[in-house]
Formats: sequence, structure tokens, C-alpha cells
Amino acid sequence: MPGHEELLVLALGPCRRQAASDGIAMNLVFRGSRHSATRVLLAVLGAAACQNPPGRTCVDSPFTIQESASVQIVTTGECDARRPLGWVVETPPELELGGEGRGGASEFFRIRGARQLANGMLAVLDGGAREVRFFEGQGGLLFSLGREGRGPGEFIDPMLFGHHPFVQRPDSQGILVFDRTLRRLTWASTDGSLQVVSPVFSADVGRVVGGVGGRLLARRYARPSVVGVLGVHPDPGPEAFLLVDPGTGEVRVVAEVAVPGSFDHFFDGMGRTEFLPFEVPVRNAVGRDRFYVVGEKRPEVWEFGEEGDLRRILRVDARIRVATRKDLEAFTRVRVRTTTSPEAAAHWGAIYRDTPWKREIPAFDELMVDDEGFVWARFYSIDPGVSRQWVVFGHHGRALGTVEVPAELSVEQFGDGFVLGLWSDSLGVEYVRRHALLRHAP
Repeated sequence: MPGHEELLVLALGPCRRQAASDGIAMNLVFRGSRHSATRVLLAVLGAAACQNPPGRTCVDSPFTIQESASVQIVTTGECDARRPLGWVVETPPELELGGEGRGGASEFFRIRGARQLANGMLAVLDGGAREVRFFEGQGGLLFSLGREGRGPGEFIDPMLFGHHPFVQRPDSQGILVFDRTLRRLTWASTDGSLQVVSPVFSADVGRVVGGVGGRLLARRYARPSVVGVLGVHPDPGPEAFLLVDPGTGEVRVVAEVAVPGSFDHFFDGMGRTEFLPFEVPVRNAVGRDRFYVVGEKRPEVWEFGEEGDLRRILRVDARIRVATRKDLEAFTRVRVRTTTSPEAAAHWGAIYRDTPWKREIPAFDELMVDDEGFVWARFYSIDPGVSRQWVVFGHHGRALGTVEVPAELSVEQFGDGFVLGLWSDSLGVEYVRRHALLRHAP
């Protein structure tokens, strides 16, 4: 078809016959500056498509770099990728903000992001108070900016923005806040000022999540198009990634990724939408001149350039693990463990027993780019209450090894010598924690 191309990337391995017969594939559509539409069909054949043989815990395969249709495919064997890197996240945290009884700005409700700036100051976005709070490096409050409202310097539904090279200013530091209701970006500066720095975006833009090469990166979430039994949405449709000109508001779709299945249900008189078992949201991360996406359940990270062109695939040569009934039981136990009543526990037990679910265990469930430009992908775990393993990809795309991060720490930033994250206690009280990060074994 004119203006359309199809790229078929094959990673052949010892299980290629099984993979071919199983028909395992990943679909992702991207649009670059030279093509009106390009469909990428990634058929993950070989080692990534069959289960581990008995007694073997990882795929011991060589490091390779291949190229197909100008896309570089960087593959690291699973054994090398899962080997401890030697970097240490120290515990307990060196700094903790938040907690009940501390009063005022030291208590948080609905934290919507945290960041340590180059000058050592900490910025925390409190979604409940609709304000940005700036702290000095040791935790003392300096000042707060913002309040609830629709005028200048006010917020309704604020979210901390991602990387924003196009708005860095030599005379000040700060953070960008995107308001999902007011549809605008606001610069919160360390000089104590708030300034709207973008036009009001239409709802078609979706959620703005970062800046790439002078443009904004946004995600437009798919709405379920097919409803199955029990309100299940097994294939809701693609989620679009868009590049937006911050001056003109021009929007260009650069990628579409299949979103995870979900289901609707009612409890305590409220309607809810939840992901199906073993389904995780589409994850993305933003660097200085590129952005990254983890799609579906493959052990891969897709790297896009500032024009939205697919440049590299960072792959771990790992087999896709097939979930068993015992995995579903473990998944259900974890979900029931977080409930607040026997009625809720019974409700969730019945939901997961009766709801259709997909069999593949996802490889990654979180993605970040650190201040040095390394890409971090978190290995999926059925139980999020244990310490988590993150694999680190170097500048050349090779998986360098894993780093263990404390249990239940939701990472906001991997810095040069620290990890900044959010943590909640058993009562749901929110904290910001900073742990020291030793990038070489002591």
C-alpha cells in the first residue's frame, strides 16, 4: 500500500519451531517523519517464546547487536542481564519527608510527583493541597506555591511533568506541572514564581508526560471498544503517543501501543475498572532527546528519537513465562491481603476466580531514565511487597545487570548518588524517601 511499510524483526533461537507454531507476536505502529504510517510486527521467536527447561533459571546467550530497516536491535542474555550490577541502594533512607502529626507542609495527601533538582532542592507536588512544596536538601521547608482554583498559579488536577529540556532557564530551576483538568503547563520556579508556559491543550491531546527535543510528548488513552462477559475488555485498542508543538498546539501521532485488558465491576455501590490478572499499564520514560516505551509483555524497551522514529530495541533474551493456576492463586492472595474487610476479600476472591485472564507473565512493569541517561526497567513481580529488581541498560543499549530497590518504594527519580521515591505505611500515610545510591560496590 503506498506510504506504508512493514518491518518484520525475527530473533531466531533454539525454540524457533515452537514459537512459529504458537504465533507469538507483538504489534506496534509508529509514524516517523519520512513515513505516513509504518507497521512494525515484532515476532519474538526462539528463546523469548518458550518456557525455561527444567532446572534452568535463565537464558545464557551471547550479547549481540543487529540492524534491520535502520532499527538497531541490542540483545543481552538473560543470565547477564539478571546478574547483580554491584550498585547498592542503602537502607534505611537518608531522608524522609511526611508522616502524621508533623503538621502543615510536612504532611502529604495524594502526592503526584517528587523531584530533586540540580541545586539539591526537593520539589514535591501535593495533589490534595494543589501546591508545589520546595524543601532544602536536608528536608526543611522553604516555601509552597499554588492553590486550588482555575486562575494563574492555581491547579485542579496537577501532575508532575517529565523531562523538559526546552524550558530550562539559566536564571532559575524548577519543575513543570501539567493540569489534566485545566489542560495547561505551569512552571514552578525555585525563585518563588509560578508561570503558565503553554497554551490550553484540547482533550484530544490526552495527558502530557514529557518533553522531547522542543516538543511535548503526550499519551492519549484508548477507550474500551469491545466489552465481553462480566464487563471484560480483553483488547481495549491501541494507546497513542503524540508529539505536540508547544507553540502552535500542532499534534502528530508517532506511535500506537496495545493496552492491557481490563474489567468493570461494582463494590460498595461504586463502579471500578481494574486490570486483568498479570496485566500492567503501558510504561514510558523520557530522556533528553528521546523517549522509551515498554509495550505488552515482552522483555524489551523501544527507543524513539525526537522525531518519533523508532531507533533501537533494547532486548533481554528471556523466555516468556506462562502463568499457572498457582500463579493466579498467588496473585489473588496478594490482592486480598490489601483489602480492609472480609467482605472486600470475598469480593476480590470471586472476581479473580471468575474473570478470564491471559496466561503470559509480563517481563517489566515500570520504566525510568536516570539523570545519567541510563534506562532502568523493573522486572515484574506478582507480589509488589517484596524488594524489586531493576535491570539497567547502558548508553550503548546493553543490559549491565540488576539493582535491588527496597520493597514498596515507588521510584520517582534515579539520581547520581540517590534514589528518590514515594512510600506509604500500613495506614496509607504518605512519605517521600531519599535513599543513598552507591553506583559501585563498596
